[in-house]
Amino acid sequence: MPFYSKTVRDFKDSVFGVKPDKKDPLQKAREEVTEYLAKAKDLHATLVNFQRNVDEMGAIRDDVVRQARSFLIPLSEGDFPVNYSDTSPQYAQVGELFASQIEIMGASKENTRSLLNDSIAVAETLVERLTNLVTQFNERDKAAEVVDHYKEKLSALNEEQAKKPKKALEDRIKRNMVKQEDAVSNFQSIDDSCRSAVTSLLEGRQADFSQILENVKLHGNC
Repeated sequence: MPFYSKTVRDFKDSVFGVKPDKKDPLQKAREEVTEYLAKAKDLHATLVNFQRNVDEMGAIRDDVVRQARSFLIPLSEGDFPVNYSDTSPQYAQVGELFASQIEIMGASKENTRSLLNDSIAVAETLVERLTNLVTQFNERDKAAEVVDHYKEKLSALNEEQAKKPKKALEDRIKRNMVKQEDAVSNFQSIDDSCRSAVTSLLEGRQADFSQILENVKLHGNC
């Protein structure tokens, strides 16, 4: 019977999930974590898209440099030399100066690319930490359900024992008391871990976001 009862609980959990307790003292924190995770995912996706656009701009800069140098050379250097005015060489200088400035811009962006990569890495780690915390909360729900299960079971067994004392019932009560103690210990361990992670993540969220955005700003300023 105990095996059957546990099997049924596990099946219900896998199909319907364990519903969080509305009276849970960490319920408000859970809602904040869920909201924070959504924002962190959005930020990570935006940074990845920004990096993709930066790469595309790099390719465009290369094309601009190539076209500037190929188009603004003195006409006399081409396959069909022609007479040109005294100002024509200046066009080549303008083209070279323009191309050089674009190359310097590209080199600057490349030199600070690590800042953008760092921002993406930090954002990705943040998403992983928050996702792990959500998983921990779900495990905490399951652990709390097991504690409630043995609490109800012991209550029923004690009530039955009070009406008609039996040695077999007394042994069952003792066994279930041990199981309840283990369940409470497991819940306490998960609960402590959740509380520690919640405090770390929620109290440090502004610092985490600031670190990410500061690196992006430094990359953009170069």
